[in-house]
Amino acid sequence: MVAVGLTLAACEVLTDLGGLTGGVAPDGGEGGVDAMPVMGTTDAKGDQAAEANADAAVDARVEAGTDAPFDAAKDSGTVSFCMGQPTTHYLCADFDEGALTAGWTGMDLAGAGAVALDTLAWKSPPASLASTVPTASGTTNSARLAMDLPSTPFTTVHLEFDVDLKLALSTPADGEDEPFAIHQVTTDNAYYGVVFRVNSLGAYVTYTARTDAGGPGTTLSSLALPSGWFHVTLDEVVAPGPTGSITVKFNNQTAIQVSGIVTLTASYARSYIDFGMYDLQGKAGSANFDNVIIDVN
Repeated sequence: MVAVGLTLAACEVLTDLGGLTGGVAPDGGEGGVDAMPVMGTTDAKGDQAAEANADAAVDARVEAGTDAPFDAAKDSGTVSFCMGQPTTHYLCADFDEGALTAGWTGMDLAGAGAVALDTLAWKSPPASLASTVPTASGTTNSARLAMDLPSTPFTTVHLEFDVDLKLALSTPADGEDEPFAIHQVTTDNAYYGVVFRVNSLGAYVTYTARTDAGGPGTTLSSLALPSGWFHVTLDEVVAPGPTGSITVKFNNQTAIQVSGIVTLTASYARSYIDFGMYDLQGKAGSANFDNVIIDVN
């Protein structure tokens, strides 16, 4: 799990759905949200910043009853993606039951980042997760769901999902967005792990472990991004010695495969996955995510 040391350490504002109180965002704002908005409805709450954040993603949305798409799916008798899985997963989230955070540990929000259910853009009907970060110079924006990984030792992580990225990153100076990361956090609050990043040139993956002394991370490869919806899988062998590995596939074609690396940070206090858009430099970006599967062993 990998280095996010310098880029992510300042952004973690986790609202625990199990009753823990949300934190305070790095810019002094409140962590968490008041309600679960649904794109295409009139009952989403938010201040001016949140509205600006959602504008680009909501322009094409139509107004409809909050529960209408989910009721229609249930009435049709359609088996949802997760209900149709032949095996039980550590987490399966298809966002088709009308509950944005069902199964997740909480939300990781900062700045004017926003997450919502989107009933007009999905890979499997009737909804997907929409994650949006706005252009806000000098502000860290996070719009993510978080999933804690087991506190007991595990040796593999499998992650797969469908995604449609809509980026406003046209030059290298625009920086980068992060659609997901697998974190290992130490007791002294240093971040390591695997980070999937996108910029104007495409996508790349970095990783670091504690043995890398908190460096900027090892970049594995630069990848061309498919257009429209595409399927991403990531498999990680978590190991303290040089027996770890990371494999990333786009649409079932291997894009990155590296082995013989250290992927375990010794004595980490917490490991979790952040899922959704994050931007350290305040550049706009949005994405729809659907059919998320997480397995650990």
